[in-house]
Amino acid sequence: MTQSHTSVAIDATEVLTVLEDLIAAHHRWLIVINDHRHALSRSDTKSCERCTLAQQQIMGEIAELETRRQDLLQIAALDHARTAEPFTITELAHHVAEPQRAKLLDAGDRLLTIIDQTRKAQQVLALAAGALAAHMEGLVRQVATKLQSAATYSPAGSAQTPISAGVDITQ
Repeated sequence: MTQSHTSVAIDATEVLTVLEDLIAAHHRWLIVINDHRHALSRSDTKSCERCTLAQQQIMGEIAELETRRQDLLQIAALDHARTAEPFTITELAHHVAEPQRAKLLDAGDRLLTIIDQTRKAQQVLALAAGALAAHMEGLVRQVATKLQSAATYSPAGSAQTPISAGVDITQ
């Protein structure tokens, strides 16, 4: 091929680096999601908080990497006078020589796989968090019901108006 083959090859190397970074970030995110799920199962609020902060940090990193990936694919598309949409990884791979082509296709497949695993783990975490929240709400309602019906008794033994009471569940 000609000069555009060379510029796309350079972009392919950069894209490959970004893809590998995205894969690594998703692996870290998957680990934190699993840690978060375990923290939920132990009702460990401190660990849940740490996991939430770690997930936010990783998601920010992924967003930056994804923006970089999109920018690089747009540049590669412009190298081929294609202005409508950026290349996909597969399309870019068709414009580069081996071994870059195989590496791009492999990294793209691995990224799609880890994204799917992460999405499924996030769904499980959301279900677990929802179940825990529903369980806690049920417990609070049971306690509130018991407290509302609690009456006090006079020294003579007659029931008096129930007192207002509450429970601090934040501690």
